[in-house]
Amino acid sequence: LFQNNDVFKTSNSLGKSLLASSFAGVMNVLLTNPLWVANLRIVQGNSLTKNRAQQNQSLWLEIMEIAKQEGILQLWSGTT
Repeated sequence: LFQNNDVFKTSNSLGKSLLASSFAGVMNVLLTNPLWVANLRIVQGNSLTKNRAQQNQSLWLEIMEIAKQEGILQLWSGTT
């Protein structure tokens, strides 16, 4: 009876697309937020790295310093 009805095919596809895009958004926030936190601190001059040469050298060094001095969860500050 409902085999040729496009509404059911579309809703199933719509549900999968919604789930996939939601998952992609969550993963984006979880993976990139530490980069934004470290970048913001460097740009504002609130870097935890020891000297100015290290600040300009690597975003990775800033991420490591934040995790070491303030804890790993601080890298996701600002997320809800």
